[in-house]
Formats: sequence, C-alpha cells, structure tokens
Amino acid sequence: MTVIVTVIGAWSAARACTGNRTPPAGVVVFMARGGSTMGEEPTWAELLLMFLLIGAVPTLVGGAVFLSLFGLTMWVTAPLRRRRRAAAEDG
Repeated sequence: MTVIVTVIGAWSAARACTGNRTPPAGVVVFMARGGSTMGEEPTWAELLLMFLLIGAVPTLVGGAVFLSLFGLTMWVTAPLRRRRRAAAEDG
C-alpha cells in the first residue's frame, strides 16, 4: 500500500477545481511504502502484564499516601494518648 502525503494542502483544492490528478508545480509529494501503522496485537500474557503494571502504580502510590497519613496521625496524637494513659493510671 502506498501512502501519499502532501506538504502543501493546496493540491487538494487545485485538484478539485481543475479535475487534474497530477500535483501542480511546487507541491511536494512524499511517497512512502507502508502498511498498517498499528503493529501486531499483544498476547494475553502481555495484556495481563500491562494491566498489572497499570494497576500497581496507583496501588503503590495510594498505599504510600495512606501509610504516611496514618503514621503522621499516630505521631501527632501520641502525646494525647500518653496523657490519657497517665490520667487513667492515676485514677
């Protein structure tokens, strides 16, 4: 399959007006041999690995955020818990 790419879009307008199928002078046309630009489809193993990696990123980031907030909460409330424990032992 041959792909034709025009650099100057005026070729389409000129062709539509004149009915001429050859590009006018000054219009650069690149011809490239090609086929499908999609590539081959991934296998089930590749899809599974991709989904696992995509799912692992938010899990790791979310887990890190959750543990950080939990740790900071415990650290900030430690003096309050110490005071309550001391008050309960004194009684």
